[in-house]
Amino acid sequence: MNELISKLADNNYIRLGSKLGNPIVINCVPGAGKTTLIRELLKEYSNFAAFSTVRADQENLIGRKIEKFTGEVPNDKLVILDEYQNLPTIPKGVFAVFGDPLQSCKPSPLEADFISFRSHRFGKSTEGLLKTLGFKVETDKEDIVTIEDIFEGEPIGQVICFEEEVATLLRNHSVEFLEPKDLQGLTFKSVTFVTTGLVTETNKHFHLICLTRHSELLKVLSPEAIYPNSE
Repeated sequence: MNELISKLADNNYIRLGSKLGNPIVINCVPGAGKTTLIRELLKEYSNFAAFSTVRADQENLIGRKIEKFTGEVPNDKLVILDEYQNLPTIPKGVFAVFGDPLQSCKPSPLEADFISFRSHRFGKSTEGLLKTLGFKVETDKEDIVTIEDIFEGEPIGQVICFEEEVATLLRNHSVEFLEPKDLQGLTFKSVTFVTTGLVTETNKHFHLICLTRHSELLKVLSPEAIYPNSE
């Protein structure tokens, strides 16, 4: 346990109380470095095992990596579960969970023992945009965010969307794209987010995912270059 707590402190996660839960719950914003932290624990300490609800890591020479979670929880390790928000319940025997419940379509966040609002992925321009949607994020980086008309702007980098009418438009123009189910845990240098611009309480989590996949440049393509549109 002390190894995890020390690692969280080294990475400026904020502890919220003296008594820790079972499991220990770490909630953080996109780009907080949680996956890197988990990998460091696996590299440095053999008593941990880690699983992700999204995808497994590549093989490495050490022989310890984040595995894809299939429902089995080993009983001889301290088990860490990444992206816990994708599960309806937490399996018994899990030692600690990491995630961002605000990226879930049915957010039911566990009471956090540690939190982090600091992102190392994107910059202050994205921070400002996210704040207009009600998301609290902090960063020291700089990045570029542009908003252009959906029929005039040119996509650059990785194209992403989540609305079906937008997906149909992109397919009709032979534009390849990724959707939120493919995006959790991924980062790209440049991203183009194509959207109708409409933000509601039921789709806000999709906007959060799509707005936080870049490290340097985000281009939003929306009708009449209006984003966000809460009408």
